[in-house]
Amino acid sequence: MRRLTYSIPKGYVNATQMCHANNITGHKFRIVIGNQYRSGIDSIGWHSDNEPSMGFNPAIASISLGSCRKFQIKPIGGRPTDFWLEHGSLLVMHPGCQSTHLHQVPKTNKVVSTRINLTFRPHTGGGK
Repeated sequence: MRRLTYSIPKGYVNATQMCHANNITGHKFRIVIGNQYRSGIDSIGWHSDNEPSMGFNPAIASISLGSCRKFQIKPIGGRPTDFWLEHGSLLVMHPGCQSTHLHQVPKTNKVVSTRINLTFRPHTGGGK
């Protein structure tokens, strides 16, 4: 998986997507992170998005582009629930989710093509 982080400057073309994410979810996002999953081998294991720069209990919105992939979420210490994120899917993890749940995009042996995930996040400037 390749990961790049971009701050979105005023007037930048991706500000359109940021506005849509803000309007649809009702949350204010200030950065977008792009993840490229080139095949079923690319994955990300169980984790929570709890970076200090996002503030306390942030909301996170995720748009999937390209190939359909399994997304799993589970309460910490609990059993996972599977979702299939198709092209154009919007997944919103509401405030509090990052402190009570873990999520992942697991590896798959199925033949899948490239998937791009755009993850919209707040950025408070705090942290490391």
